[in-house]
Amino acid sequence: MTFEALNGNVFLVELNRAEMDELDITYETLNSETEQGRRAINTLLHRLDIAKQSRPDGKIIVEALPTENGGCFFILTLGKSVKRRYKLKDEHAPLIFTAECLNDALDFVSAVKKSGKFRHKCKLYELDGKHCLLIDNAEPQLFDIASEFGTKNERLSREILYEHGKLLGSVYLQ
Repeated sequence: MTFEALNGNVFLVELNRAEMDELDITYETLNSETEQGRRAINTLLHRLDIAKQSRPDGKIIVEALPTENGGCFFILTLGKSVKRRYKLKDEHAPLIFTAECLNDALDFVSAVKKSGKFRHKCKLYELDGKHCLLIDNAEPQLFDIASEFGTKNERLSREILYEHGKLLGSVYLQ
């Protein structure tokens, strides 16, 4: 049996025909869903003292490739339990601007473009007879301009617009 650690949780093992017979496995019968295959993998892990080194979380990926002499190459990838936490960076809150009519929404877009201060792509939706502009990462100054033409809708979310709104198109505020 030859053994090589490729990195912290990936190991290459080569078994010859006699070692495969000793473990009572063949390339064809090796399957993690069979008791025989699980026993063979556990035996390999304990013989190679891998279980103590890596402390796997129970997930093991076994890749096998037969050799010409009746043996087998195994690549064992041991899962490690890693808790990952992600925080979405949202520099500014989204602005969902609601106007009673399409002209008010378009007037808002014109006013923002004339100011020349903002560079956003926003989406225009129709929902329940009103027109809504969804602007991600909106600066607080946009809230002031929006209040002249309609209202900031804090009850709506992106998800509600995606699911229930009718997308009319994209508008560039620049």
